[in-house]
Amino acid sequence: LTLPLSTPGSTDQTNVSGHLAGNLAEYGVKSPFALAAPGVVIGAEYRREHLTYNPDEAFRSGDGAGQGGASRPVSGGIEVSEFFVEAGVPLVEDAPYADELSLDGGYRYSDYDYGKETDTFGIRASWAINAGVRLRASIQRAIRGPNVRERFLPPGFTLFDMNADPCGGPVSNGKTAAGRTFEECARSGVTSAQFGRIEHSPANQYNYLQGGNTDLAPEESDTYAYGLVWTPPFLDRLTFSLDYYSIEIRKGISALRPNFILDQCLDGNTAQCAKVSRGRGGDLWLGSDIEESGHVVSLLDNLAVEKVQGFDLTASYSLDIGDWGRLNLSDVLSITSTWERQELSGAPKVDCAGNWGATCGSPNPGLRNKFSLAWLTPWQVRATLGWRFIGSITDLNATGIDLGARHYFDLSAGWDYSNTASLRLGINNLLDKSPPIVGSAAGPFNYGNGNTFPGLYDALGRYAFIALTIEFP
Repeated sequence: LTLPLSTPGSTDQTNVSGHLAGNLAEYGVKSPFALAAPGVVIGAEYRREHLTYNPDEAFRSGDGAGQGGASRPVSGGIEVSEFFVEAGVPLVEDAPYADELSLDGGYRYSDYDYGKETDTFGIRASWAINAGVRLRASIQRAIRGPNVRERFLPPGFTLFDMNADPCGGPVSNGKTAAGRTFEECARSGVTSAQFGRIEHSPANQYNYLQGGNTDLAPEESDTYAYGLVWTPPFLDRLTFSLDYYSIEIRKGISALRPNFILDQCLDGNTAQCAKVSRGRGGDLWLGSDIEESGHVVSLLDNLAVEKVQGFDLTASYSLDIGDWGRLNLSDVLSITSTWERQELSGAPKVDCAGNWGATCGSPNPGLRNKFSLAWLTPWQVRATLGWRFIGSITDLNATGIDLGARHYFDLSAGWDYSNTASLRLGINNLLDKSPPIVGSAAGPFNYGNGNTFPGLYDALGRYAFIALTIEFP
């Protein structure tokens, strides 16, 4: 038997913008220590986005193989009117200990049609002490408004993974296998007759009600960054940069994990208990009727709080090898020192740097590195050897599936036959390193795809490619 499925839809966007740009030199506005005058841009923008998603009856019923729940239609739009101004101000030029000192800034006001107004801004400073040393710093306030789906997705059932209902059997010494007492389970609606006798889902999948929220406010974030760029005078082909960043996100648009809601309820959080609705037998998985079937409610809201801190280091060097051409070496190292995440304000803070699962969701490596060695020959041929490194990651789930470090090596070559024709070929993941396999812990309803995380690791193994480019006048 086959069941035809279709989901027609459309996305429309209208964007109208305009700006005026000019230099303030003709008005006599400039720093007495700089040669150039400030540049200014003033503008306005209007955007309208509309989404229509209309799955057929088979999709809406949830009868498709592997759907995990009904697909709901979505229709809605968002309009926003904005005003912005930007300026670049040279402060000092060609002075002792200040080859260049400049300040850039911008401001944007946004008015959304659903009654929300936001202000964002950014300030950047750059100080070139001399030809070899430059310092830089920036402060930025940013926002992200909810998209159409986040605002208008109708509530509907889908599934979440849970090894067992913490209030299900067996019971020993007054506690379930998860260590829960009747008093705790009663908070979620379990009766004395049901305690320890609730049937577990054989697929370890349970119902939760998800959906959008028309009352969502824009996310907010503050970013602070400080950096150094160094080109040593004794090695003018070497460039080194070091940047520190700190990003704090508030009112993050997210839905609480159903497991988190259930645990919070059993621990005595009455607000979360209101989101747990057990079925007639005390279960959370039998049936798909919102009114009758057990489920956990987890709609989108402005909940998450995150703080990320880390360092980015880059280095590049060019070496002349005479008649053999030139070698270019480059390295990019990213260190995430802290990634604090709270599912909602007041909840425990979890450091997700180098961790995955539970509150952290998808894997967050604390250390990543990308190195390349390129040989540029005098015969219009270039060859590149690359090394990619992803640090080890610890599983915070009860499954305890830690992800070991991964090393990938890539090899490629290119030949420029002429200005209009070129050939490129290579092999990525030369040693055919397999991705970590985590089973159902990766998805499909969690953070990965199938049984791994192709957004982070090479899921296809060794991959060869060849490309021929020809440009026609």
